[in-house]
Amino acid sequence: MALQNNYNLQTVLYGNTFLGVRFQLPAEPSYSLIGATATMQVRKTAKSAALATYELTHIDEFTIELSPLVVEIADGTYLYDVLIVFADGRRKTWVGGSWIIEPVITRK
Repeated sequence: MALQNNYNLQTVLYGNTFLGVRFQLPAEPSYSLIGATATMQVRKTAKSAALATYELTHIDEFTIELSPLVVEIADGTYLYDVLIVFADGRRKTWVGGSWIIEPVITRK
């Protein structure tokens, strides 16, 4: 079964700050984020080990956000998706896509 929502994240340079992203769910009671958790994992392929795991925060009852962060994953093209676990235990992989991380010359 294909993912319902595909969104490719903005390309970022290794070691630079990714500005974050917000995802809006339908404003319906069954999608309420009250008491829910949302987790994003980044992988090289769907079956490879997770290279990074990020917890998303709730902006309001139907919006989640990945806050700005410094990207320390090697340059390459990756896959990600966001799993929401609702307060009643339902699990929904809401959105996913690709994320390109480009190399840089200067590193500190």
